[in-house]
Amino acid sequence: MSESYAVLDRVPVRQQEPPFGERRKTVRHLLRDVRGCLTWQGEAGDVAREVSVLNISGAGAAVLAEDAPPVGQAIRLNLHGDSARMGPIESQLVDTSLDPSGRRVLHLRFIAWVPLDSFLQKYRERRLWERFPARASRGHLTWTEGAREKTMRGELLNISGGGAAVVCAVPPPPGVAIRLGLEAATWQAERIEPVEARLITTSEDPSGMRVAHLQFVEPCPMDLFELAVNGPE
Repeated sequence: MSESYAVLDRVPVRQQEPPFGERRKTVRHLLRDVRGCLTWQGEAGDVAREVSVLNISGAGAAVLAEDAPPVGQAIRLNLHGDSARMGPIESQLVDTSLDPSGRRVLHLRFIAWVPLDSFLQKYRERRLWERFPARASRGHLTWTEGAREKTMRGELLNISGGGAAVVCAVPPPPGVAIRLGLEAATWQAERIEPVEARLITTSEDPSGMRVAHLQFVEPCPMDLFELAVNGPE
């Protein structure tokens, strides 16, 4: 077992927590539509679980997951779309509770203080961006599965500077780099490059297909945004 996954100590976790007054000094920011991935060392090897991030501060976070490792386990949190900048956040599981949905709420304590200014600023900006219905709706999603590149054609429903919704038969898996491209008119001389995104969640379309809700890694390029909103000239 590597040091990064070793159980940090054998002292009961609650005895190590700072006094209640000290914990209250760290403001928890409530989040919505923020996804991540937890990894830890299980008996049979590495375990990874997709999670919804409920709230976060520089000292810890609460996430919603299907299951959880034992309390006290060393664990890593990656925030989708920002993990490349922040890197895995080394944490310790201090407590779990049952959510009404039947899933588990995992309470994490970060091993070191994590500055969140850039993450929170980007998150707030994305929530303020207005969604526009798409006129140029023919598009495709491309991602890598194993050693193969997979492309799925779909219909773009709406788009903003921070994300988009695409109807497709089979959505890409969470946690992988996705490229969203639009099919411009054949006479257009300039090729519009796709935009990199991450899958946030999926929902069911009335047609029976799936809607992939995407968050862009960087703000949407203006040429792709204008094509989507205004359609081919």
